[in-house]
Amino acid sequence: MQAFFVLSGFYMSMISTNKYSDLPVKYFYYSRLLKIFPVYYVVLIGSFLALLVVSQIGLDIYDYGYTAMTGYDYPILIANVIFQSFGYLDILGSLLLFVSHLTLIGQDILYGLVATPDGLITSGEWRNTEVLQALGRKLDDGSGAFIWQPRSDVPYMPLEYYLLIPQAWSLGLELIFYATVPFLMKIKTSKIIFVTIIALSVRVWALEATGLAGDGYFEYKFYPFEFCFFLSGMLAYRAHEFLQNKQYVFVQRYRYVGLALILILALTYGGLPDPKNWIFYCALVVILPLCFQFDPNVRTSDKSSLWDKFDRFAGDISYPLYICHVLVITLAYALFWEQIYAVGRIVGQSMIIFCSLGVSALLLWLIQDPIDRFRWQFSTAPKQSRSERRRKLRSQK
Repeated sequence: MQAFFVLSGFYMSMISTNKYSDLPVKYFYYSRLLKIFPVYYVVLIGSFLALLVVSQIGLDIYDYGYTAMTGYDYPILIANVIFQSFGYLDILGSLLLFVSHLTLIGQDILYGLVATPDGLITSGEWRNTEVLQALGRKLDDGSGAFIWQPRSDVPYMPLEYYLLIPQAWSLGLELIFYATVPFLMKIKTSKIIFVTIIALSVRVWALEATGLAGDGYFEYKFYPFEFCFFLSGMLAYRAHEFLQNKQYVFVQRYRYVGLALILILALTYGGLPDPKNWIFYCALVVILPLCFQFDPNVRTSDKSSLWDKFDRFAGDISYPLYICHVLVITLAYALFWEQIYAVGRIVGQSMIIFCSLGVSALLLWLIQDPIDRFRWQFSTAPKQSRSERRRKLRSQK
């Protein structure tokens, strides 16, 4: 996920420079909100309806082992438990869930909170409770840690299990970053480098000094600790812009070599030496400036190459795919688990992948594309009106 934060920093810098630099800041914000929320709300409604449907089936995922069929206790797979456990939430917990589902802001915080009869507690406090140690399942990895299997007869529930789109927490962090982009773009590169070093140092020191390095919330979802990755992406774009301004030929000719290198690093991530995550992030920031050549002001035309069209389509479908894939996976397992296990894991998962791509394509064509055409019109209209006014002034002279 942190690699996507780097990519986000890069891409936001690119469109801010090439598309919104001459426009009021509000157009950048309008564009980002229209990009994220329409598809998100459609999938959110679909997830709620799926939760209602599965709750009527009486599915018990724990009949298939200690963990969920998909490797995680997604809300749709534990629909019965979810509906029976809403009473565990106090007013604060209910308000946090409602606001975070509506606005996306704060979903990351829910991963660090647990509902108990005495109110909300942090995940750190939860790990030390007698309830978890008595009723939780001890991991077999030698860490001595316990995991919680949601159950309706015990009034304890991590708030993350109530999230209808569990992966949407990252969008909340993205929105916070988007709010700062127009201001960060005005800061000199030297100062961005300084802030990045400070943010990275604070992250490393805080995680190691406080013993939070193994905490999934603070290590991957706490925005102050993730800010350095967005900034790294912004620096990568400034390096890309510098190379383009210098007209280095290899930047234009070998962008696909850069993409291939990133793909190879991703595929061989498990074999990288420790600390493998930092090796990957540093390599990504260094290689990323070589990988982009497109002007975001230019839409795909008939003259575009087939690869360019595919490249843009892959970029366009990535968000719908990201936001809907958990819904498709969990609904498939909840409704057709017998058929999936009958055809075998590889075939079953391949079918789910194709279904996810199909749903993503529908979301793209029916919702995102029409909205993108509107975004394109209103983002270019102010520029056109200003140019028209200039022509009229010249003609009057």
